[in-house]
Amino acid sequence: MHPEQQLSIARNSEGATSMAVISPVGGALLNLSLQGTPIIDATGVVGIEEMFFGSILAPWPNRLADHTYSFAGRTFSTPNVDSDNNSNHGLVFKREFEVLNHSIDSVELKYQLGHDESYPFDVELLVEYEISSDSLKVLASANNRGEAAPFGLGFHPYYSVGNSFRVRADFDKQILTNEKMIPVSSRAIEGLDYTGGALDDCFSGSNLVELQTETYSVSITLDQGFDYFMLYRPSESVGKSLLAIEPMSCLTNAFNSHMDSVVLQSGETKNFAFSIKKN
Repeated sequence: MHPEQQLSIARNSEGATSMAVISPVGGALLNLSLQGTPIIDATGVVGIEEMFFGSILAPWPNRLADHTYSFAGRTFSTPNVDSDNNSNHGLVFKREFEVLNHSIDSVELKYQLGHDESYPFDVELLVEYEISSDSLKVLASANNRGEAAPFGLGFHPYYSVGNSFRVRADFDKQILTNEKMIPVSSRAIEGLDYTGGALDDCFSGSNLVELQTETYSVSITLDQGFDYFMLYRPSESVGKSLLAIEPMSCLTNAFNSHMDSVVLQSGETKNFAFSIKKN
């Protein structure tokens, strides 16, 4: 993620500047300030590539068990294998996206899938970041130009949360996993109120997460196409106090467990959107 490749977008309103920095590599959201207040900041973070910092996760988010999946009578072996024998976070997080448009307050990126043996499907992924005076909106579309294909999408933004923070959401379900972080069941919950400690869990039932820190308060909203939030708290050995709040269109390992939910038919387009708004 070289600095010379980074794309800045900004909007100034009444003397307060909102700004985002995006890398074409992985389409990663590296920095976000809203009305002059830093929200996301990759500066000084150790190992941002290994953390998938801000990256787009496609054609599947999170993990695929045993780095394999089967579709339409064929079985595919997938890369990016971790110590648990899972494939992590798709194929594009280290790939360079084509910049279709870059204006003062928006950037549009494109990645053409289908050139990998592990995913030979002709799916065009478009992603647009739009900054306004108090929010960032992220829009995406997956356009299937070939045969039916499995497709899932996620984003991996890390919020700078400092020493004291609070996350609240009206979730009604928490996804339970095995020792390899693969979903095995779920449990009913009555919302989430999180202020710290180890966390690496997926939730559903609400399209809104409220994050409050000592310096800012934001609303993270799933506007279209996303059904899950993944929340991950890395250790501070990465150099900062961070929290990943990740929109996901499908469950972890959906290519193996919920294939019907991720099929993109020939000629079909699916649209996705989420937003980060300063309160």
